[in-house]
Amino acid sequence: MSIMRNNRGFTIVELLIVIVVIAILAAISIVAYNGVQERARASSVSSAVVSIQKAFTLWAIEEGYSTWPIPSGNPSLDTLASTTSIKNYLQKSPTIDGVTNWIYDNDDDSRSGCTLSTSGVNVFASGVSQSIAQRVDESIDDGALNCGTVRYTNGGSLFISIDEDQIVGN
Repeated sequence: MSIMRNNRGFTIVELLIVIVVIAILAAISIVAYNGVQERARASSVSSAVVSIQKAFTLWAIEEGYSTWPIPSGNPSLDTLASTTSIKNYLQKSPTIDGVTNWIYDNDDDSRSGCTLSTSGVNVFASGVSQSIAQRVDESIDDGALNCGTVRYTNGGSLFISIDEDQIVGN
C-alpha cells in the first residue's frame, strides 16, 4: 500500500527567493526616501534664504539704509526681528529640521575671491550638511561653496551674503 502525499506548501527555495526580492525592494525604497528627504530639506533652506534676502533688502529700503546697520554682537534673527523694524518682513528665524542658530553678522565684512569683491551682511545658520548646502548653492547661486552668495564651512555653517548693492540706490 502506498501513501500519497499532497504537497500544498511552499518549498524553502521559493520562500528564500521571495524574502530576497522583498529585501531588494526595501533597500531601493529606503535609498529613494532618503534622497527625497534631503531634496525637501534643501528646498526649505533655499526658500528660507531667498525670504531672508528679500526681508533684509525691503528693510534697508524702508529704513533708507545705504549700508547695513552694525548692531552690537551678532544677534540671532529672532532677536533682530523683535528689536528692529525688520519684524515687518521677518517675524522669526526660519524653522527647518536640523538647521539652528540663524545669526545676523555685520562686522562690516568685505569678501573677495572668485571675482567677487563686495561688502555686505552675512546671515549664517548652523547644522546644515554639506550636501544640502551644495544643493542650496546650486539652486540660488553659482554652485561653488567656497565663494559667492552662498558659502559653507567645514564646521557645518551655511553663510548667506547680502550685498549692499542689493539696496536700491547703491
